[in-house]
Amino acid sequence: MYLSIINSAWIIAQIISGSIIAKSSFSGIYLLSALFMLLVCAIFALFLHDFKDPEYKKIPALETFISFIMNKNSLKIYFINLILKLFYVWMIIYTPIYLNQYLGFSWSQVGIIFSIMLLPFVVLEFPLGKLSDKMGEKKMLIFGFLIATLFTLIIPVISHQKLWIWAMVLFATRIGAAIIEIMSESYFFKTVNEKNADLISFFRNTTPVSYIIGPALAIPVLFIIPSFEYLFFVLGAILMFGFLISLRLKDVK
Repeated sequence: MYLSIINSAWIIAQIISGSIIAKSSFSGIYLLSALFMLLVCAIFALFLHDFKDPEYKKIPALETFISFIMNKNSLKIYFINLILKLFYVWMIIYTPIYLNQYLGFSWSQVGIIFSIMLLPFVVLEFPLGKLSDKMGEKKMLIFGFLIATLFTLIIPVISHQKLWIWAMVLFATRIGAAIIEIMSESYFFKTVNEKNADLISFFRNTTPVSYIIGPALAIPVLFIIPSFEYLFFVLGAILMFGFLISLRLKDVK
């Protein structure tokens, strides 16, 4: 439910962003983003001022890192989550550029495509989270990586400038990504509790780490083969690593 609520914000943002860019260029987007951040500050000040943290045990960062290394399943789910975040980074940075600059879609059309594309995160994650309690996360992770890999590899071979085709292909990639996201989160949080702040923080660093690794990987690809299409072939290969890791994962109760 938590992830579904968060992901609904991505859809709302895509719906309104295209028209805002068309009317006021990018300056309107940044202004609106700033206003939303002020709203966040207001919520913290008015409604969360009496929040009390549980008692956390202070553990050195090196000890946390070693505990992940020693626990093979925790390490595997960390890498699965990192691969998923790399998928997000490349899609967030390079797909809009590819659609707008190379295929000629307007920003308002890109907004429509992305709004449709992100629906699986809102619609699927809650029921899939319930389903994982019955059949385990491993099978679903394998299935999710297969779907995401297949449709990511289809992206570079599509040359048609048809909105519905791109919306459906990207929608399919997000079905796989939604499965991977909820299964990796479910798997990890079955192994920790609210007192394991160190392990949760380490697991959460996949997002900033991916934003460093993602562009760093893309730069040499674009230098060697200056074509956006090949980025998606490389991304498909990266997703295949996630599939292989999922095969070696052990389900937890």
